[in-house]
Amino acid sequence: MIHPSDHHLIGRAKGGDGVAFEALHRRYFRAGWQFLYRQGSGREDADDLAAETFVRAYRALPEYRSAPGSSYLPFLIRVSSNLATDLWRKRQVELEAIQRSAAPVPEPVEGVALRHLAYREEIARVQQAIRQLPESDRQIIALCYEQELSGAQVAEILGKPTASAVTSHLNRALHRLRTAAQKQERQETLMNEQKNHRGQAASRSDDL
Repeated sequence: MIHPSDHHLIGRAKGGDGVAFEALHRRYFRAGWQFLYRQGSGREDADDLAAETFVRAYRALPEYRSAPGSSYLPFLIRVSSNLATDLWRKRQVELEAIQRSAAPVPEPVEGVALRHLAYREEIARVQQAIRQLPESDRQIIALCYEQELSGAQVAEILGKPTASAVTSHLNRALHRLRTAAQKQERQETLMNEQKNHRGQAASRSDDL
C-alpha cells in the first residue's frame, strides 16, 4: 500500500480536508509525544503539549510552506519544543528550588520503578545525567538519538546555520553528558562507601 506523502496530505488539509490532517496526526503524534517525554515532560504534560502542538500546527496551515519530499516532523518538533520551553520557563523557579535542595526532579511512576529495579545499571545513571543537562543539550540529544533526525532537520528545528553546527553542539552535549554521568557514578560510589562504613561501625558497636 502506497501512503500519501506529507506534502500531499498538507495540500489537502489546507483545502479543508480534515481527514488528511488526521492522517498527519496519526503519523506523527507518537513521535512528538516521545520527544516531549524524553525532554523531561511527565506523561500528563507530554499529552497536553503534544495535543496543543497539533492545534497550533493546524492553525498555522495557511502560512505553512511544504515542498515535495519534505517531512512535516521537523516543523511539529519545533512547535513542540517552543511549547515545552514556555512551560519550563513558567516552572523555572520551582526547578531551581529543587536543584538547590539537591532533591531529584519528579519523574513518572514507571521511571521511578525502573530506577529502583536497575539503580546500579548504566541506563539509570545516564537518564539522571540527561536531566541535569541544559535544555538545549537535552533537545539536541533527543532529536539526534531519539527521533533520529538528520543534521539538516535538526538545524532547521533549532535554528542552527548548518548541519556541522549541529554536530559540534552534539559533541559538546555528549561530553557534558559523560561528565555528568561520571560525576553521578562517583557520588553513588561515595554514598555506598559511607553506607557500608556506617554499617560496619554499627556492627562494631553492637559487638561491644
